[in-house]
Amino acid sequence: MKRIIGLMFVLLAIALYHLGLFTVVPGFLNMQLAEAASDTSEGQLKREISETFVTNIEPSWRKETFIVSPDNRRVAYAIKKDDRWAVIIDGDKQKKYVNMMENFPIFSPDSEKVAYVAKKNDKAVVVVDSEEGQPYDNILSGTPIFSPDGERVAYGAIEGEQRFVVIDGKEQKRYDGILAGTPIFSPDGKRVAYGAIEGDKWFVVVDGEEQNRYDSLLKDSLKFSPNSERLAYGAREGDKWFVVIDGKEQKRYDGIMAGTPIFSPDGKKVAYGAIEGDKWFVVVDGEKQKEYDALIAIGGGDIVFNKPNNLHYLALKGRSIYLVEERFKIQ
Repeated sequence: MKRIIGLMFVLLAIALYHLGLFTVVPGFLNMQLAEAASDTSEGQLKREISETFVTNIEPSWRKETFIVSPDNRRVAYAIKKDDRWAVIIDGDKQKKYVNMMENFPIFSPDSEKVAYVAKKNDKAVVVVDSEEGQPYDNILSGTPIFSPDGERVAYGAIEGEQRFVVIDGKEQKRYDGILAGTPIFSPDGKRVAYGAIEGDKWFVVVDGEEQNRYDSLLKDSLKFSPNSERLAYGAREGDKWFVVIDGKEQKRYDGIMAGTPIFSPDGKKVAYGAIEGDKWFVVVDGEKQKEYDALIAIGGGDIVFNKPNNLHYLALKGRSIYLVEERFKIQ
């Protein structure tokens, strides 16, 4: 009965409106129609749609620079006009520069800040929310980066023959080189680590302190534990590779699997792949697991912790691939 009365009221209002005998309060009729429509559908379903203007796309935009913020509410991109570059953030045009580096701008993880690298007077500057950092000869590829909470910024810089890391605008010690893929922030954003080379020796710098020096560091192996308290990475001395956990060297092998070591979700366990002779295997907290012809590390293959005491990986035996699942008892 309520539905019939509602529909009759709406139809009467429409008729009176067209006769000029009824004035519609803005939004009133739409509201009544929406309520009537919802009343006649099963489950009393109501749908509300709103649109908020974000920005127009400039004709001179560079498609490859377009980026959406992590929360999917903001956009940024670069334009090139009259031999000058500028970044557009939510429709607001930023300062013009001679050039910009590729793969920028970037949003912070919390979507609040935007950073990019621009060329100014033959120098490179990192720009964060319109504020320029110090000018350098160049900025290392893959940087700047934001901390997970978006509050801090770090990047690698080049000045003459020296390379160094800049953290929150402060220059760190200068070296002959900085390891690709670094610096990195800890999950809580409070710690910073990176690889560096001085002379012919590589080493990790964590929170400003240099660790032991080695012939090489394994690329993409530097990792903080999920609780930010521990640090692990792969290194080489002579023809042997090994993992360093919290500054302590583990057993040496012929090689270490790419993408490892990894920490368990609670940060208590460390696992990595290793090879000795022609056999590959996983090592968990220093204990060697079953041998295989290969561990699958291509196409996204990896060692994965499902739980603090449960991990799995793909392994090759002959021409067959096996899913290996390992569970560890809590001692």
